[in-house]
Amino acid sequence: MSQQVKHKFFSKSGQNNKPVQMGGVTNWRKKLSNFWSVQICPTPLNVAGIQIFTEQHTFSSVEQAFHWAKFHFTTQQLTNDHVMDIYSHYPDILLQHVDSKNIDDERFLQEIRPFMVKVKSCSGKGAMKKAGYSLDVQKWNEARVQVTLHLLRTRATVDEEFQHILCASGTSYLLHTDRAGPRSFWGGSDKGGENMLGQLLMQIRNELVNPVKF
Repeated sequence: MSQQVKHKFFSKSGQNNKPVQMGGVTNWRKKLSNFWSVQICPTPLNVAGIQIFTEQHTFSSVEQAFHWAKFHFTTQQLTNDHVMDIYSHYPDILLQHVDSKNIDDERFLQEIRPFMVKVKSCSGKGAMKKAGYSLDVQKWNEARVQVTLHLLRTRATVDEEFQHILCASGTSYLLHTDRAGPRSFWGGSDKGGENMLGQLLMQIRNELVNPVKF
C-alpha cells in the first residue's frame, strides 16, 4: 500500500520547499495560513451556548475573526458605559482593517504577518489578564474547533484561490507545522501533534471536491 503524501505548511514557509507550487501557486503554504489577509463576514454562529458574529463585522483574516470570537467566552468587570455595548472595549486591533489586495510574499512577511501576530497576542493569557478579562477555558476549548471550521468555510466561499489550492492538494495529508511539535493542538510535526488546522483544511477540501447535493 502506498504511503499518503504529506505536505507541510506554515505562515513563514519558504518558497523553495517542495512542492514549490500547488495548482500553479508558488506561495501556497502562506495562503493556507489563517494569517493570510482576506475579507470575510461570518454569519451568526451559536456554539457552546454563546452567540457569535451577530454583529456582522467584516474581518481581514480568519485569525482576526477567531480571536474576536474568543473574547465572547470571557468575563470582565463592566462600567455602566460598557453595559450598553459590551463589545465596544474589545481590543481595537480585532476590527482593524487590512488591505487584502496585491499581497506578495514581501508584504505578507513584513506587514501582514507581524500584524496578525499582534492580533493573536491580544487574546493570550497575559494580555487578557492585563485587560481585566477572564477566559472560560473549558467553554472556549469546546467551541474553538467549531468556530474555526465556520470561519474556514466562510473563507472558502469568498476566496477562489484558497479553494483552488486545497483542491489541487489532492488526497495529500496537510500538516500545519508548529514549534510545539507533538504537544501542539492546531499543528504538529513528523513526531506527532493533533494538527487540528490541517485536519479542518482537509475537511474543507473534501467538502469542495464532494459537495453535498440536496
